Amino acid sequence: MILLEKLFSKYTKKELEGIFPRQYVYELVNYRIHPKLTSIAGRVDVVNELNYTYEDFLADHENYAEYKESKLLFDLYKKGITAKDAAIKFDYNETSFLAYLRNGIPLNKGTKIEEIKSYYIEDKIDIKGMKHKIFNNHCELYASKEELEKFRDKHDIDEDIIYSETKETLHLAFTGYWFYLIKYEKVV
Repeated sequence: MILLEKLFSKYTKKELEGIFPRQYVYELVNYRIHPKLTSIAGRVDVVNELNYTYEDFLADHENYAEYKESKLLFDLYKKGITAKDAAIKFDYNETSFLAYLRNGIPLNKGTKIEEIKSYYIEDKIDIKGMKHKIFNNHCELYASKEELEKFRDKHDIDEDIIYSETKETLHLAFTGYWFYLIKYEKVV
């Protein structure tokens, strides 16, 4: 297991005993138990300190390679957050959340599952040169018609570009995954 190898190459047994409970370290060292990424990540920055990558995660957990949202799962786990914890934070059904992780999350529908994904995943959205305004359930982008059309087409947003008389400019209003990325300030 790559995670275990990287953990043992970075820390001595004595150092590990200062980070984790002694019994856990004993089991890691002597029995080479398959540690949960969330257990390790709750105490060690697995990405920066251990250089543990998404590819390492898929190699360690081959069953997750089949998940359409395996990247989201990795982004959760590397922060020490379980799927159950993520679902609870957003008052969402854990079983449904796990099904979406397996089967994929539809975008641009304005669902709670999109909000969960945008909150945890480390995607960013490029809105350079555009002004935006965030409302409770949608956002509006203000820019030239060409910029808005390019953005809409790139992100497969099924909304019209409308002229706002109060703002005296064109805007694109939308909800869903891309809205939540902007809401959580995951912008470039």
